[in-house]
Amino acid sequence: MKVNIVDATLREGKQSLQRTLSNKEILNLAEKIISLGVDQLEVGHASISKNEVRVLRAIKSNFPDTPLMTHSRAFVHDVTQAIEANVDWIGIFISTNDYARFRITNFSVEKAIECVSKSIELAKANNLKVRFTIEDSSRTDPDLLLRMYRNAIRLGADRICLADTLGILEPKDVEKTIRLLKANYANIPLEVHFHNDRGLAMANTLQAIESGAEWISTSVNGIGERSGITDTCLLLANLHYKKIRPLTGKINLKEVSDFVAHITQLPIDAHRPVVGKKAFLHVADLHVKAMKKNKASYNWINPEVLGQQTECIQKLPPIKPSDLVCKPQLTSDIILRHINNNRDNKYAMFDKTQMPDIAINCEIETIPFVFNPEKQFKFLSPQNKDAYIIFAGKAEHLEGLSCEIMLDGEVFLLESPFSVFVPYGVECGYRILSGAGICIRNNVMNEYNAHSIKKPEVIRINTAD
Repeated sequence: MKVNIVDATLREGKQSLQRTLSNKEILNLAEKIISLGVDQLEVGHASISKNEVRVLRAIKSNFPDTPLMTHSRAFVHDVTQAIEANVDWIGIFISTNDYARFRITNFSVEKAIECVSKSIELAKANNLKVRFTIEDSSRTDPDLLLRMYRNAIRLGADRICLADTLGILEPKDVEKTIRLLKANYANIPLEVHFHNDRGLAMANTLQAIESGAEWISTSVNGIGERSGITDTCLLLANLHYKKIRPLTGKINLKEVSDFVAHITQLPIDAHRPVVGKKAFLHVADLHVKAMKKNKASYNWINPEVLGQQTECIQKLPPIKPSDLVCKPQLTSDIILRHINNNRDNKYAMFDKTQMPDIAINCEIETIPFVFNPEKQFKFLSPQNKDAYIIFAGKAEHLEGLSCEIMLDGEVFLLESPFSVFVPYGVECGYRILSGAGICIRNNVMNEYNAHSIKKPEVIRINTAD
């Protein structure tokens, strides 16, 4: 049996973010996710806005070979927007259990069936394929579950989905429920959507596959509401290990995981299985000695298949107070030319602390006296990290420096001393109006260049649609 993956990073994952992704970022994420060989992309909710429709049409235009699905409530309005978005599939969902009246609707079962029926009929009349989901399936009465699925299948649903919305199921519950559904609807593909609130999403997913589920809903790094859902990269690694769905040399799980973490600004734990920085790091003396003889000693899989490498290190000695005091090397701007736009009077201090994985970078620029305002803004080179910048004048109390700061096109007039926090992705520039002083820019990172996940390539959105 083939196991199919519908990646919902750009739907389930996107709705968990605390920042809005640009259309370009969404397209670049789509490209990276598709490189994993997923069978379907689930993106957004077409009825949210006109821009959501534009994004869906752009994804379909740029990646026509990957089936595209969008989320939809069981409302005619939502289905109409999905039709306009030119998607291949629509994921229609509704809540029907006793908890639903506290959330989305206060529908009776009959009213819910009526809404589902109208929605599916409209979708099918417009050549959309339909996945039908009962939200919070795991807390819905089995008889009601079967009744709702039966109605959807009768109207032409192409796939049904079991959603463990609160992540409460255990593998034994998954097996029981899926066997029930398969016994009643053997000829309709079944998808599962497991949340990870109890940390059981992967265990439940593997059990679902063993019990007969053909489609798995996932997201890269498992991002999603609360504790997220089944992780795409971890699932692909497990399916490779179980010889169910072998990875090819073109798939780099680590690279895609890092890329998604970078764009979403949701870093993954260094100890995260498969893609974490320390997933194949060996420290204990016994382990290191064994690994030098045979790399299979403490590796469950060849890490290179996943885009990882085996690492062995010696433990650091205990940190002493004297380790925390240092005089970093001062580097002139001549050496900095390869990492930043060269400006006169600019220096940097680099220091690798005794703390594992932490390095400090502090760039210091001296600002000579300016009597006439500078005509142009000096734009700081784009950095794939947050930055904290301090401006201090040479006058008493660090006063005497007058500047204009531009952040994402908005200009602020400021007098020293002042600081600016520049979030990742925000364009920043400054123009000295008068005075003299220094500009100090601080960054904390693993290594100076290690933070730089490959910058997304620009994808031109096809606006013809």
